[in-house]
Amino acid sequence: MAPSSATALVIRDATPRDFSPVTKILSAAFAESPVARWLDPAAQRRQLTVLAYVGGLVRRTIGAGVARVAEDGNEVVGAAMWSVHSGAGQSVAARLAGGATDRALTEVHRRRRDLDRLLEVRRPRDVACQQLVCLGVRPDRQGTGIGSYLLIGHHAFLHVTNTPAYLVAPADRPLTWFERYGYSGIGPPHLLPGGPPVQAMWRPPGPADPC
Repeated sequence: MAPSSATALVIRDATPRDFSPVTKILSAAFAESPVARWLDPAAQRRQLTVLAYVGGLVRRTIGAGVARVAEDGNEVVGAAMWSVHSGAGQSVAARLAGGATDRALTEVHRRRRDLDRLLEVRRPRDVACQQLVCLGVRPDRQGTGIGSYLLIGHHAFLHVTNTPAYLVAPADRPLTWFERYGYSGIGPPHLLPGGPPVQAMWRPPGPADPC
């Protein structure tokens, strides 16, 4: 599936100058999710919590992973962040992230740490893969296929490089969107401590667009 405006879109690697628009787009996509509400139950400060959490993911991914943006004209309208795992322990991004934001160990910081650990729990340690960390589209462009366009484009790269993909998604909403693109669940859902269930999913290398 491709967006109706696909010919106007450019998919490119993100650069440090994209940090602000990408963080805003991904934060807006994540802010009202069940995981975000668990991460910080205080609605009045959740936006700042999400900005800080997503901003850290974006900064690390631009520096040490694969960060792709969809650009229409000179505006970033969507983004996908992938971390790279070698199959020999932690990814570079995970090593950079370790302990960086948990010094105060407030409840929110503890939940951030728990979430980071849970994102890794079912990823095969001995298999090189790429992990979809965040995928989002600007609110006024959602429903136009840009997310699919970003996903399919990167799946084509994973296919030709024979690289599987991994992700963790909220399990209290339909997972059929990811299943449509070749992902399947790894075991039963996990429960975040006192929070919603999340489902680890795996996609072996294969054709980018299953439609």
